[in-house]
Amino acid sequence: MRVLASLALTTAAAILPVALYAAEPMIQDDDHLTLNFGFDVQTRAETAFAHNSNGQSYDIYRGEIGKSDEIQWSMRRARLLMDGSYGPNWKFFLGFLDDNVDRNYYNQSNTAVASTSGGGREVALYKAYMKRIVPLTEDGTNISFQAGMDYPYWNRAIIGDPNWLFAQQRASGNYMGNRGVGGRFMASGNMFDFAIDVQEGLDANRGSGAGSTPGNATTNPAGNGGQVEGMFYSTRLEVWAFNNNDKKPTYRESYKGAEGHSLLVAVDAALDNRNYQIAATKTNTEGLGAEALLHWDGLSALTEARFINVHQDSTGAAGGINGKDNANVYIAQAGYTIPVMGIRMEPALRFSWIDNNVGNRSTIGAYNGGTVATGTNGTTAMNIPSGDLQNGAGNPDGLNSGKMYDVGLNFYFNRVMGAQLSYSYWHAKTGIANANIIRSQWQVQF
Repeated sequence: MRVLASLALTTAAAILPVALYAAEPMIQDDDHLTLNFGFDVQTRAETAFAHNSNGQSYDIYRGEIGKSDEIQWSMRRARLLMDGSYGPNWKFFLGFLDDNVDRNYYNQSNTAVASTSGGGREVALYKAYMKRIVPLTEDGTNISFQAGMDYPYWNRAIIGDPNWLFAQQRASGNYMGNRGVGGRFMASGNMFDFAIDVQEGLDANRGSGAGSTPGNATTNPAGNGGQVEGMFYSTRLEVWAFNNNDKKPTYRESYKGAEGHSLLVAVDAALDNRNYQIAATKTNTEGLGAEALLHWDGLSALTEARFINVHQDSTGAAGGINGKDNANVYIAQAGYTIPVMGIRMEPALRFSWIDNNVGNRSTIGAYNGGTVATGTNGTTAMNIPSGDLQNGAGNPDGLNSGKMYDVGLNFYFNRVMGAQLSYSYWHAKTGIANANIIRSQWQVQF
């Protein structure tokens, strides 16, 4: 795989400059610069009533025994966005964010605490990339080359989208949620999009030291010194089975009552190769997914199945893991938008079946937290890297195995202002652990 990756990188480096410039002259009479600015701000208030497998009150925000606060306030998203073009075939994007402000249960107005898991007040780069489009036919078929920082074109649930049907993300968003630096090749037509991404891997560690803490910015965990991490590979095909709109629709969980009829069918796959986040262990994680997205005027409906397979091999050091495990999630959701007294309202329903350890029947301790995806393969304990499967404490959208029922009501006051209310009930796959979560979120986007 390392040799193949090197060959791919060398080939791309040689071909990309030629592809970027060969389609047309560098200077055109109609060249012009276009800039667009936007922002996305979401203020969330939520509360939860949960119990662990022993029947004790459980705080899903701290991930420990105890009751949640009366109201947990946070800035779910705060993003400043800019995109633009130079002529018809050069595109670019630059965005900054400070998501999940104060999510970690305390007011940070007088602190400056860096947080890699959310909850801080530190502005960070969201996305930054440039794209070259090469037209192939007059009807809009083209290929494009992109380089920079972006989400991979695969699991759409990982993308922080203001058009989510619910305030909280789909459970599939916890599977292999990469947003990294890399390159993309895409082919697009009037009824399809196909892409291949190669990005920095989901390994949270760098360096060749013998550190002991996953997430350390300079060293790998104990037993992984000197190991060379791999990359993140993904591919996705989207096909519009039918579409009566003037142009190809944008992928959205909710079309907010817009007129139109369309059906999207998508399949995708990903590989997080040679991840050394777990001490003395090499992890390879494979992901597969399939989706169907229906828009029929006021109706927005989606079904999804997503799977990950984890292979772990000891590096030979003490404490290494050898084993296999897999996880899956199945989702069905729908919302219907209706006009009411000058605004639009969208009642919504969702059912999710989450199984983060298909072969494990041990009691699920609580809604979230604990060692990620703790399961067994024979006598070997599995520990899946958090980037490949996220259910950590402090993230109320990340959850353990079980059934989740969501009921929501969305309000669209105008083109840029909206609000979302939802109630969620989760029950563990095994045991009596459960959670009731009420969320309210106000949003402005343009």
